[in-house]
Amino acid sequence: MANNWAIIIGINHYEHHPERQLKYAVPDARLIYDFLSIQAGFAPDQILLCLGDEAHRTSPNYPTYATLLRLLNRDLDPSRIGQVDRLWFFFGGHGVSQNGRDYLLTADSLIEDVELKIALPIDEVIASLRKHQTADIVLVLDNCRQLQGSRKLSAGEVGKQTIELAQSRGITTIFSCDYGQYSFELDSVKQGAFTYALVEGLKQHTLPDQLEQYLRRRVAELNQRRDQVPRIRVEPAAKALQPLLPSAVTAADITVLVERAREAELEEDFETAKRLWWEVIEVAQSGERIREARTAIARIDRKLNRFRSVYSTSVPFQKPDSLKERIERFKSDELTATSNLLIYEGDQISEFGDLIADEDNLSSERFGDNYYAKLRDLLKAGNWKEADQETANRMCEVVDRQKEGWFREEDIQKFPCQDLLNIDRLWVKYSDGKFGFSVQKRIYLECGAKPDGKYPGKDMWERFGDRLGWIRNGKWIYYENVISNTPAPTGHLPLLRVFDYVVGGSWGLFSRIEACKL
Repeated sequence: MANNWAIIIGINHYEHHPERQLKYAVPDARLIYDFLSIQAGFAPDQILLCLGDEAHRTSPNYPTYATLLRLLNRDLDPSRIGQVDRLWFFFGGHGVSQNGRDYLLTADSLIEDVELKIALPIDEVIASLRKHQTADIVLVLDNCRQLQGSRKLSAGEVGKQTIELAQSRGITTIFSCDYGQYSFELDSVKQGAFTYALVEGLKQHTLPDQLEQYLRRRVAELNQRRDQVPRIRVEPAAKALQPLLPSAVTAADITVLVERAREAELEEDFETAKRLWWEVIEVAQSGERIREARTAIARIDRKLNRFRSVYSTSVPFQKPDSLKERIERFKSDELTATSNLLIYEGDQISEFGDLIADEDNLSSERFGDNYYAKLRDLLKAGNWKEADQETANRMCEVVDRQKEGWFREEDIQKFPCQDLLNIDRLWVKYSDGKFGFSVQKRIYLECGAKPDGKYPGKDMWERFGDRLGWIRNGKWIYYENVISNTPAPTGHLPLLRVFDYVVGGSWGLFSRIEACKL
């Protein structure tokens, strides 16, 4: 189960500013709490609800400056709750900007305080949230609230600094209104217009782009005016097509993801198409949709492999900007490309024919003949995940790591070449060249890495993990999420594990493969 946390703040009562009291910030906070706990997979005891009204003045979470600092810096610290998967921060109340710095006003804030000592700087909020380094963080700010007909705060509006900081830290921000606008409260629904629309919208759309469109239309309808325009900012831009709440994904979300994936494939933006199809696999409830996604990924992998094979032996391939340009390019070299493709396919048939004709070598340097017989039988039957586990078990036994079940760098570097070669040949043969350590090495080199045993750098290592399907939604997957059938990406199996994560064993694996001349 995902480790989801949230801190939800709604402040009606400002102790030093009775003229600035709000009516519906507290009900809005309750509305967000109910949605996250009932429909979005957040455990109620992992939602910190901070209500600022007279009825909650004695509550331990009453949203004073000191209380919110405690919650952010102590109660939500990774040392207490671990690294979380998803973290939401919602604030309903007043906010100001002073000297280019954005602040949230707590229940005990004093506007006349020139230095705003008792106000919560949003940059400090972001820093506290980002202690959870791998979490998907969403910052929802319903600020600059005004009752219809009332006055706006005299200080500047929250926005510019918050957007820049959030984007630099990979945080999604949802604002109730644009610069200089009001965020209205409505007596007709006894809620703030924005939060009312937000919860409505999340029940229909969890993709940021579609949610923003809904919010802009719905808030204008509720207010019967168009001077409150909600905004959603995501970083990186690819997150615009990642669900904000995977446990609350809707049928409309899945439809959008499928349509965008198909469009990307038609435009030959294969990496985007694959990423979107993986997104469908992650969140779809329908077996039919999942099968469609896996079939599409396999089809895209075949296209990518064909392009790489053909153009590596003819002319360097650069994907044209349009289909028209591609046709023009093919006019000049289609005969060469076709010839090379036929040669390539003939070579592949010959290569696999030779493999099949050869008798399987099942021996181990340490344990003798037929040591890998069970592995051969599992691969022959197409039981890929069981074969992967058998591979791990046998390899661990060879280096006396069966108790631990995972490898150290020194274990990889001393692994017998004969065993490594025999394991790889079995995988390559029975997967028709789709799986195997040597297949992974080829992809590793295509990513620009060198098989020298050195860390290739975060970007290159993650590019490799993404090619093999070991990274989804920007995160290394758990072993339980390994795909165990042939629509899996080329090179997806076998794998070496560090605890429960898929990490490709180690970049050191490829230096060992190079030394063993696989």
